[in-house]
Amino acid sequence: MLPCEKAHWTLIPAIRREFAKVYIEEIGLSQKEAAKRLCISEAAISHYVKGKRGNTSVLNKKTKKYIKKLARSGAKNGEKLICTTCKFAIKQNLC
Repeated sequence: MLPCEKAHWTLIPAIRREFAKVYIEEIGLSQKEAAKRLCISEAAISHYVKGKRGNTSVLNKKTKKYIKKLARSGAKNGEKLICTTCKFAIKQNLC
């Protein structure tokens, strides 16, 4: 599997799930607002929150900490948040 395929199928869903978890459980956003920030549907957020998508065990502690920092920063450009985090994770040799 190519690194970009691995990122698409495993890393990005894990990153989205972690963002959803932080937004909803720690910051207290609604699923609608979390979906808006991540540029995905509310249904997708629901799947992430329920654990039906995104295996966060592929993320190391440093990446999870980075996601929390970005989520708490108030940034609202979901595509940029995901890309920034994915690049960070790749540098951590997660792919």
